[in-house]
Amino acid sequence: MNGNKISPEKITKPIQLLAAWLIGLILIDGSFLFSAQKISDPTWASGALVISAIINVPIFLFAIFLLQTKFRPEMQEDSYYSKYLKRRYSGSSISFTKTNVDNRIDDVARNIAKQLGYATEDKFKPIQTTLQQFALEQTVERFGWRRTLSELYFRPEFWSATVNKWKGRGLEDDVQELIQGGLLSIQGSDYFTCKLTELGKKIAQLAEKKKTMFKFKDEALWNKEHAEVNST
Repeated sequence: MNGNKISPEKITKPIQLLAAWLIGLILIDGSFLFSAQKISDPTWASGALVISAIINVPIFLFAIFLLQTKFRPEMQEDSYYSKYLKRRYSGSSISFTKTNVDNRIDDVARNIAKQLGYATEDKFKPIQTTLQQFALEQTVERFGWRRTLSELYFRPEFWSATVNKWKGRGLEDDVQELIQGGLLSIQGSDYFTCKLTELGKKIAQLAEKKKTMFKFKDEALWNKEHAEVNST
């Protein structure tokens, strides 16, 4: 920022964004009030500018309040925000587990059975089984193609070498997606400790049958990369 001029390319930190917002508020309201002082005709125009300048203040302050509260993690510098994401999506913070999914399915199945007037267990079970199968198919469609799933299912013994080769090239996002889905467990943020959960193994088996896994997208590429990892 030079004087009253804001240089966007120099705004690289969240705190600078807040400063830019405040300067923007001052400039906008200042121009409104200056214009209102100079306008004499029509008379309503100056009043409208003064009212706009007054309204702008609480709007800007509320927006800044939201940034500092609801979106505070996103306002951290990149290094701190990265650590926040790792803590948030580490294995200890994941609540979307197979048990939770099963409990939700049970609740939905019982509710459907109740709505249909079925009170006996033999009527509840088919609904539960259908919902479980649907949930599994949706999970296969969502995660079955992930490379990490193929790596840990077909060649877990080479996982450490795969991490070294793949880290920084999409590994992190791939792993976090599977953790959120309950298919992968990890100790803290140590990618070398990644293991498939029971749900992850089941999804891998179903994806293998459907031929939707990363391994089957390009067998030649998969075998080539396997050879490269094996040789490291």
